[in-house]
Amino acid sequence: MPITDTNDNRLIDDAEWNAEVSSSLAGTNESYGAGSITAAMRINPSGSITWPGGALVQTQTSANLGQNRSNVILDGLVTPITLSGTVFVDGDVVIRGRVRGNGTILARGNVYVMGDLTYDCGTGSTLADCDYSTPSRLPQLHLIAGGNVVVGDYMTIDTFLNDARRDPINMLSVDRNQQTLSFCQANPAHQACSQLTSTYRSSRPNLTLTEIANFNRRELQRYLRDSSYRPRLYTFGENQVYFATGCSHDPQNYANYSTIRDGAPVSFCRGDTALSVTTLTAAQVSSILARAVRYEVTSSTFNNAVLKNLWASSMNARGTGALRTDGLLYSANAIFGIVQRKYPKLGGRWDLRGALVAADTGVFVPGPGGSAPGLTIYHDNRLRPRLPGGQQAQLRRGIWEVVGQ
Repeated sequence: MPITDTNDNRLIDDAEWNAEVSSSLAGTNESYGAGSITAAMRINPSGSITWPGGALVQTQTSANLGQNRSNVILDGLVTPITLSGTVFVDGDVVIRGRVRGNGTILARGNVYVMGDLTYDCGTGSTLADCDYSTPSRLPQLHLIAGGNVVVGDYMTIDTFLNDARRDPINMLSVDRNQQTLSFCQANPAHQACSQLTSTYRSSRPNLTLTEIANFNRRELQRYLRDSSYRPRLYTFGENQVYFATGCSHDPQNYANYSTIRDGAPVSFCRGDTALSVTTLTAAQVSSILARAVRYEVTSSTFNNAVLKNLWASSMNARGTGALRTDGLLYSANAIFGIVQRKYPKLGGRWDLRGALVAADTGVFVPGPGGSAPGLTIYHDNRLRPRLPGGQQAQLRRGIWEVVGQ
């Protein structure tokens, strides 16, 4: 967890949060020094939610954003976001644009990066791209979530729609947002549940729901091996927890996903091969649901329709090139990064200049095709948190193939 989990329940409780914010404001917190943020922002917006652009520029600190429930939009597209020290936000954060200074945004909820997020090396009202050949002069952004971090259009059902099936589907439309698993099991042919063109139909979930179901299956496996384990379970737009019943990591037909219930089969796997299957008992179900901590990927304030419109606004305002993200992305839970090839301005490319740290990662960046790379990571070793002593960074690569049905 980004702050001390005193009672080891895998959640940031009120007492834990308040203690961390208070010590930061008092100047006694060794990890998070008190700071401020100046940006065009909306705090606890309602009604029609849009980017503030160059308006609503204000300076805030943890005294307000961290000690009061605050769901915040930060827009650095016109006026760069300027950071100094740590700013706690007791809620969700939506962010895009240019960033100056050296600091940390620590959101108690989720962080949604809905556009390019890049360093700016200008002064005053003059914007200027940075010279990355001199890292010591670059700003530093630490973007930390007590919940999850999402980069890109995690909402669309059309995650896996590739170049060979380029029917004129508007992926920026809210009509193409993925519906919940409960809804799609009952309505698999619905436009928000089915990747559909004139030549192709697939009633399977998008990457986000697929990975959530895979993460939940793994947590159930861990609990069944050790009943003292506290599972971390993910939900998407509903209170139900779904998991993949087989061993495949690819998206399956909606019928192949199950809730945690008496009689549900949980597979133990080696890769995509089932080694054994355990059927949940009523007692196990009760114990799992009582012990588990849940993390919701969607936001009650910034629902999927709002985020799709914010993402569409960012995409319509930019030129052509890889999605850019500068800084540290950190979550003790999940990070989802999704940049589809079908967006012609992005071409399935994401440049991350900083670091990505998470317990669970679901990243889909297919690239423009051929040998051209999709995801490129330039590691910035100035960023904190760094690896504790005795640990080593590892890069594990695997082949992940989507097979059409």
